[in-house]
Amino acid sequence: MLLKLTDGQIQKLADIASDTGLVALGSVVLPAVFDHIDIMRITLGFIATILLWLTSIRILKSKT
Repeated sequence: MLLKLTDGQIQKLADIASDTGLVALGSVVLPAVFDHIDIMRITLGFIATILLWLTSIRILKSKT
């Protein structure tokens, strides 16, 4: 069964993915940089952030 989402719903899903990426950046990456350098946490945080931002872009592109 396919979901039929309105443009507004698709926009909200993209916003949620983008905002979650910002939260990952702010809560994982920045403390790892300023508190003490933890390369693993910084790398995983950046990967999570980039994947969520790319997900947001992909959701928006599916709207067209």
